[in-house]
Amino acid sequence: MTVDVLYEGLALLRGVTLREDAGGLFLEWDAPMPVGTRLVLRGADGEKTARIQHVTEGAGGGAILKYVDAAAPREAAPDVTEKSEPPQHEEENGGAPKGKRERRSKSRKAEQSH
Repeated sequence: MTVDVLYEGLALLRGVTLREDAGGLFLEWDAPMPVGTRLVLRGADGEKTARIQHVTEGAGGGAILKYVDAAAPREAAPDVTEKSEPPQHEEENGGAPKGKRERRSKSRKAEQSH
């Protein structure tokens, strides 16, 4: 089957051939989108929504796609941003939020020296 591949209305690939694969439909693609990405496949029989299930890279690489219900809610993308540091519990630093313990002890020392 020959289709155009669209992502959020933008054509990524035109006139590519999908072939049946044990896991779904295989789309040969040099630079596939991440797993979970929803794409629209536009062909002679209309438009269908598919999701990338698996990606293979390198020579002959591509993506395994499975059709999904276009009306189904989108799953939230996983949060892959790095956290600078985990939040500290109050017990770990004497009951005060991080940074305040040091300031409090400095101000107490200043009061005691007067």
